[in-house]
Amino acid sequence: MSEKAFNLHFSVSRRLAYLVLLMHMLALASVWLAYLYLPVQLLLSVVLLLGMGLYGWDFAKKRVISRRLQYLPDTGWQLAEHINHNSQPIVLKQCFISRPLIIVNFHQTGRSRSLLLLADSADPNALRKCRILLRQTV
Repeated sequence: MSEKAFNLHFSVSRRLAYLVLLMHMLALASVWLAYLYLPVQLLLSVVLLLGMGLYGWDFAKKRVISRRLQYLPDTGWQLAEHINHNSQPIVLKQCFISRPLIIVNFHQTGRSRSLLLLADSADPNALRKCRILLRQTV
């Protein structure tokens, strides 16, 4: 099979955001159901509400930024944080590949990073091609 260039445009998953917000709400409910002193309950509630607000704000900010994962047969994998900026090469370490979830662990500019792609992060056909290509190249 001849290898061709591949581009995957993706953004932050809504499902992941809903899951994180649900976990914050469950933690908040458990704080109020636990037998704790009122000041401790209030402090933990404020911390959880701040965390939920910061995550929601960060999600809204990142949702509008589309990123790109690219494979070129000559140079390998590259990642662009913004569509208009140049891609930076990445070195894949390992991947977890399944139908609902792709986790890519890689090195970029001397730093280890991870990329989480859920089923709603990108177009389903593009994710299928990405899974196939990752299995072949890792």
